Amino acid sequence: MIYTAIGRFTLRADHVNSLKEKRSIVSGLKNRVSSRFNASSCEAELMDSHKDIVIGVAVVSGSKEAAMREMDKIADFIDLNREAELVSEEIDIHSF
Repeated sequence: MIYTAIGRFTLRADHVNSLKEKRSIVSGLKNRVSSRFNASSCEAELMDSHKDIVIGVAVVSGSKEAAMREMDKIADFIDLNREAELVSEEIDIHSF
C-alpha cells in the first residue's frame, strides 16, 4: 500500500510589506523543506496577500507511520521558522 501525508501550513508574516518580501520567505522555506526532507512543497493559497502564507507539503511512503512521522518533523521544522509565525496546520493521510 502507498500512503501520502498532505500538510497545509498557514503562516503569518506581520513584518512583510510587499509581495516581493513574501516570495523571498516562501521560496526560502520551500527550499529548506525540500532539501532537508523527502517532501514536495508549494505555495498553495493567498498568493496575493503579502502577510499571509499557505504552504502545502506532501510526503509519500510505504508506511502510514513513516509518512506521519516525517510530516510531524516537517511541521516542527516549519514551526521553528523565524521569518513567519505558524498560525495553523492541517495534516491528512491517504492510502492507495
